[in-house]
Amino acid sequence: SKGVNLFGSKFSRQKNLGTRLDYHSKEKSFFFFVAGSGVTVYSLHPGAVRTEIWRNSPLLHKPLLKQLFGMATWLTFKDSKQGAQTTIYCSVAKECASESGNYYSDCQTKEHPNKHIIEDPGFRKKLWEISETITGESWKE
Repeated sequence: SKGVNLFGSKFSRQKNLGTRLDYHSKEKSFFFFVAGSGVTVYSLHPGAVRTEIWRNSPLLHKPLLKQLFGMATWLTFKDSKQGAQTTIYCSVAKECASESGNYYSDCQTKEHPNKHIIEDPGFRKKLWEISETITGESWKE
């Protein structure tokens, strides 16, 4: 699997935690890049939303599993309108206009679950360097 080796740990796109750490760390690096520019940046989690993303899953071709999964998602997941609320909130709420770099969930500022990792300056620096290598671009001052 493709991945990035950071501090002896391989963060792979196939490993959910690694992908989330990679994504949110890049966001955090971007937050510092745009600081003072007047641009506001947010990271958010819409929650578990009922969508058709699983429609082609071979596991759900089994009638019983499909029914159980459908019932579980209907009971516990948000519909698409509910899932869009945090994105809309960050886009239009006046109180968000003066904030940048926050993590939102359920239309509220929350502490990111992996904050201890993504705020590590060494991790951010290494990830930024890898991003520059991959893209062939450099944004040095």
